[in-house]
Amino acid sequence: MLDPDRIAERVERAGWKGPDSLVVALATHATTASPFRETDATWMASAAARIGDADLLRELAGVVFAFNTINRIADARRVRLEYR
Repeated sequence: MLDPDRIAERVERAGWKGPDSLVVALATHATTASPFRETDATWMASAAARIGDADLLRELAGVVFAFNTINRIADARRVRLEYR
């Protein structure tokens, strides 16, 4: 089970600070937390509220959606992606 707070801490240790760290943590969690639990949705809503930039959040949602779509197609076709 993924812990979104742990993801956020690791992102900050990697050098991301402030709102940028939340954007990276939110994108990471949205990509890896499947299926979502209620606590995941709550954490994501909290992170989105702390980011507070609606345009950035829409852009982030589009990128995460595209990435997840590519991953699911690759999995279905049994394509081994480079990052794995």
